[in-house]
Amino acid sequence: MSRTRTDLASLDTMTNAQRLEEIQANVERLYLYTVRSERLSDVGTAERLRERINRAIVLIHNTLVSQIDQTNNNLTECQNEVKRLNTALNNCIEEGQILKATLADQSAESKSLIHRLEESLEGAQAEIEGKDAEIFRLGNICDEQDFRIRNGINQVEERDRHIGELNAQLEELIGVSERVERNSDNLLRESEQVRRNLEMANRAIGERDVLINQYRNRLNNLQDERDVLVDRLDIAWARFMTERLETRSLRRQRLALRIANRQLQIRLMNLGPIIAPPPPIPQPVEQIWLLL
Repeated sequence: MSRTRTDLASLDTMTNAQRLEEIQANVERLYLYTVRSERLSDVGTAERLRERINRAIVLIHNTLVSQIDQTNNNLTECQNEVKRLNTALNNCIEEGQILKATLADQSAESKSLIHRLEESLEGAQAEIEGKDAEIFRLGNICDEQDFRIRNGINQVEERDRHIGELNAQLEELIGVSERVERNSDNLLRESEQVRRNLEMANRAIGERDVLINQYRNRLNNLQDERDVLVDRLDIAWARFMTERLETRSLRRQRLALRIANRQLQIRLMNLGPIIAPPPPIPQPVEQIWLLL
């Protein structure tokens, strides 16, 4: 019994190919024992071979089921990863479109503001030139207009201050325009980075597709191997059942011969001493003698 448990336990460490070889070897031994009358070491050897065959079949089936489940889980994980990458890709595309629209709006507003400031500056410069001409003309006409000239000078100074403020605003707007241009360059660089990220995501999706195809091919191969193993096991089982039926038939023949031999002995004992006819020529009964 300890030897049987050790043999069954050793099957757990074998691969499916080794288990198939073990099944084939044990089936051949049973075939030789039942058909070609090969002697076994003891009476329980055939039973241990049968248990070893059944145990190997169960282990092969469990291994194939485990591999198929693992392959299905890997396929599900790959499909979820592809969905996640597709979602990230769509989000990147939407962010790029939003950044593009924002950049276009900021550029249009900056151009419009600069144009208005340039028009205001030209108008202020034309007005200053007209005031200077008027002051020069009033100084040549008479000194009595000194008060008016001072007022004009004050107005000119006010205009100058206004122009200075406009110049400051213009410089500020120019700085804003430069910042907008820098932001535009940054947005372009970010857009280029987004494009590269999209390309990397596409390559990752392609690699995931290749892995999915590989897992599918591997799953198909495992299923084909399982079908081949099932066919082989069916053939081995049919051969085993045929040999088992033949063994039962031989046992029935052996029992019939025993009964006939016993009846013959009884008849000979009851008849008394008689001259027996010459014995018949013995027939080949090698398999029956071995079973007896």
